[in-house]
Amino acid sequence: MLLKIYLTGVISTFIWDLFWSTYRLFSKKSLLDANMALIGLRRSMLSGNYRVGGNIYRELAILFLFIVFTSLTSWLGFCFELGNSIHSFLKNQGEPQALKEIRWKMKNVPLRPSEVAQLDIQCVEIQRGQKFNPEQIKKIEEAYKKRGFDISLSTR
Repeated sequence: MLLKIYLTGVISTFIWDLFWSTYRLFSKKSLLDANMALIGLRRSMLSGNYRVGGNIYRELAILFLFIVFTSLTSWLGFCFELGNSIHSFLKNQGEPQALKEIRWKMKNVPLRPSEVAQLDIQCVEIQRGQKFNPEQIKKIEEAYKKRGFDISLSTR
């Protein structure tokens, strides 16, 4: 009986993880990902956050190991994954309206690289609760230039 409960948890967790991993993999073709790629960012398969560079094959290997590990923990792993999903949903419900509008625009409107960069900066400013000073903006522009993007943010 206990083995049956354990194995049901293993299968449930494996299916849950496989579903979300497949979803992350195929959501890389979204307009949001295309917009973020314009400024040299890609979505991490592990965290779902955007980052510069990185090795997607290494992330997939780590993700596979994570799926195996959480599956072996049976219902504990399932509860962990379910808790993460609920936390993510509730966190997004409490964000400011301005941030929701920026994210909607990035997900639904094809943008130019300078527009994406400016919206990204606005997101960070809203989350931080303070605006970047001109020195910080200059450093951000320099970071874009190092990555090969000629983006001017000083016109904001």
